[in-house]
Amino acid sequence: MRKGAVYDSQAGTYQVHWRLPDANHVEMTVLVPFGCQASLVLPFAKPETYENRENPLFADVRDDMCLLTAGAYHVVYETSERLEMESRIEKNSWNG
Repeated sequence: MRKGAVYDSQAGTYQVHWRLPDANHVEMTVLVPFGCQASLVLPFAKPETYENRENPLFADVRDDMCLLTAGAYHVVYETSERLEMESRIEKNSWNG
């Protein structure tokens, strides 16, 4: 199941979509509008996830937070713990 959130700011529309392909991975897509910035924390990400400098999502990371400029970003990462496919994410209410 795919979840998402949209925020219509005065500068443009921010979007984030995610899904759990299995209990050990999160797949996420983030869209930041032109001329804007965003801060992104990846839920349940292992510390080494943020070291993948080949992915533009991790070009600027500070204190396990991705600092993003305008653009489209995509990542699939292994979680720090096994997730219950539905209820764990719902309980944390980070989904729009």
